[in-house]
Amino acid sequence: MNKIGKKVDTDSISVRVYKTLKDLILAKQITGKINQEDIAETLGVSRTPVLYALNRLNAEGFLELIPYKGFFIKKYNPEEFSEMVEVRLLFESYGIEKLINNLTEKDIRILNRFIERFKKYYDSNDIAKYRSLDVSFHTYIVKKTNNKYIIKEYKDFIMMPMVSSGFIPLETSIEHHIKLVESIISKDLQKAKEEIKKHIESLILK
Repeated sequence: MNKIGKKVDTDSISVRVYKTLKDLILAKQITGKINQEDIAETLGVSRTPVLYALNRLNAEGFLELIPYKGFFIKKYNPEEFSEMVEVRLLFESYGIEKLINNLTEKDIRILNRFIERFKKYYDSNDIAKYRSLDVSFHTYIVKKTNNKYIIKEYKDFIMMPMVSSGFIPLETSIEHHIKLVESIISKDLQKAKEEIKKHIESLILK
């Protein structure tokens, strides 16, 4: 019983460290090389959960492991980034189309709730929570494709790396999100696709 409890505690700590580091990367509060010792000391944990988090973030495209040097924030070149923009636009445009064609009152409540939270984090200038919410919002749209292969590809290899590598000023981002949600709720497919295109193509590689 004690061994099981200990494993649960260790797993919980590992997940917490992973989420914390991901939020810091999304908020661009971590750059360059990752110092495992500093992270472990700052978070008050051992190196084991830190290593778990780094390996998971590496697999998701946030980081890259350079042999004999360590983990670094993943850098994408302009060509790679442009290709991700193109694929992301295809996935989200399809998700928006499916969402509008099958829009429910529950969807409308969820979309309005997203906007409320975007405004809250924007007003408080909580960049980490805003960008984490941004991931959830766009992932929600893609989940409306009801295509497990698209959803997995998007979550693992498109959305996460793009958010950690790209940048849109918060004042521009929230304006885009509000207009996008308004067009979805009004079932204006053409307008919604124009808004998502404008939003995604305004990403700047950092």
